[in-house]
Amino acid sequence: MAPLSLLGSDDALYVCVPVDSHKEFVTRALIKLMALKKSDCEKITSRINDLYIGTKFGSGFEVSASGKFPPNYAKASLTEKNGWEAYTYRSYDYFVQKSSAMELSVPCAENIMLSYKISDLLDRFDAAQSGSAGAADENESYAQTKAFLESNGSKDILFVSSRPDLFFYAFTGTKLTLGVDKIKGTFFDVPQAAETYGVNLVLEMADTRTIKAAIRLLQMALFGTPAKITQTGDSQISVTDITLTWDEILDLISK
Repeated sequence: MAPLSLLGSDDALYVCVPVDSHKEFVTRALIKLMALKKSDCEKITSRINDLYIGTKFGSGFEVSASGKFPPNYAKASLTEKNGWEAYTYRSYDYFVQKSSAMELSVPCAENIMLSYKISDLLDRFDAAQSGSAGAADENESYAQTKAFLESNGSKDILFVSSRPDLFFYAFTGTKLTLGVDKIKGTFFDVPQAAETYGVNLVLEMADTRTIKAAIRLLQMALFGTPAKITQTGDSQISVTDITLTWDEILDLISK
């Protein structure tokens, strides 16, 4: 089951992580999201191929990943002794972490999912399995987002936001009305910078008449950083030369 299809179609930010190229980052992410020991998170990371995260910024996030998980993998690992309680939803087992209320399920041998409301992902999984109306209520914008995240083939971490207002507030702490339709970006390795990624953003403008004003607002919002802000097309603005630590990125994703 394609893991991205199990995320909701109304999230403000989608992130795709090719795990083989970012194993240490994924382990750090699991430690933060699941509050497990590093050794346990490393075991989970070793079984994941592609990791997708969807967040609404401030009202929860979802994680869906592809991989290889043997039968009863979750049941054997997520025990009451380890701080988890087992439940059943529809025909699927899921597990709730007592300390954080985080919920996890492995509905088949190829998928694992994590959320504070796992029933939403399991509903989409069940719909896809039964062949009923799509795993998510797709619109054209969401279809374009999926195409970018799933077909790029990049070793970088890719992300898309169709709620630029929420993204920039989470990213800069500043409320910006920019006339931006969508943001696409990458997190990529920076040589000789431990636990740090470079960041590239492409802003797709809804109205080309607002580009100059948007650039000025971006310059003010990113003042004090070495960000390079340029118009790179009739309706696009590129922001480059930014870096974020892994913890800063995880704080952004898990808001």
